[in-house]
Amino acid sequence: RRRRLRVQVRADRGWARDLPGAQVAGWDGDAVLLDLDGGADEQAVLARALQAGPVVSFAPLEPSLAELFREVVGA
Repeated sequence: RRRRLRVQVRADRGWARDLPGAQVAGWDGDAVLLDLDGGADEQAVLARALQAGPVVSFAPLEPSLAELFREVVGA
């Protein structure tokens, strides 16, 4: 199952590129939305964010009911 994080860092957005096991899914204002693979380490993502600059927020995003339905039925 896909995991999504919302991470806001006071730094250039480039910090989120080339993270092992994570893909940039989009942007929410100044925050990056990251989709994590099953084996991706959230703590490694946080460490990379902290290297880039001050972390303002770091939180998992729960999928909506519509997204859960699409996952189940494969639509």
